[in-house]
Amino acid sequence: MNAVVAAYLRASPGAVLVVDDKELRPRFPGQERIDVNDLAARPPANDPRVVVFRGDVRQGIEVDPETVAGLAWRMAGRGCPVLVVYDELDKATTYGSWKRGVTRIPKSFGQGRAVGIASLWGTQSPQAVPREAFEQSSCILCFRLAGQGLAKLAERDYLQGGVADVIVRLPGDEVPPAQRGDFVLLRRGRPWDGVIYRF
Repeated sequence: MNAVVAAYLRASPGAVLVVDDKELRPRFPGQERIDVNDLAARPPANDPRVVVFRGDVRQGIEVDPETVAGLAWRMAGRGCPVLVVYDELDKATTYGSWKRGVTRIPKSFGQGRAVGIASLWGTQSPQAVPREAFEQSSCILCFRLAGQGLAKLAERDYLQGGVADVIVRLPGDEVPPAQRGDFVLLRRGRPWDGVIYRF
């Protein structure tokens, strides 16, 4: 996802807001804040292009992706284009539906483009992701996957051209991290292009 963020920053004068509280170390470079309240209390130095919301493991604080989406809508309302990166979108979902109170994230997928909001999402559990995210995603980068996640991609018509057999054989946790990173590009209703890409 870092490559997509870098491409966005080259092409747009806007900002990037990243929800990245999954691991102890950040996966995205940028000015780190605990959450949206911490950002308000400690405005970023200089001209921030990337703000990474990390939560605080010591205090048991996780980032609420809905509040980050709300910040994106406020920024877009002031004329600032923004890319919101949801490193684990399934944090905002329950069994394939949005959690109670989550309204701005689905609105971002359906109406965000018109006001300058772009969304980039990742998950290890595609079966937990609601329809709006799939409907508004022009492509999906898929790393090794099996089971219910692969079944959800098939149900959403992303697995044409024999790609399912390739996905289950991509390198995963059985090899060292340096040997991982192979993925395929999936486009809804279109056959696989036959290429295995690598980060």
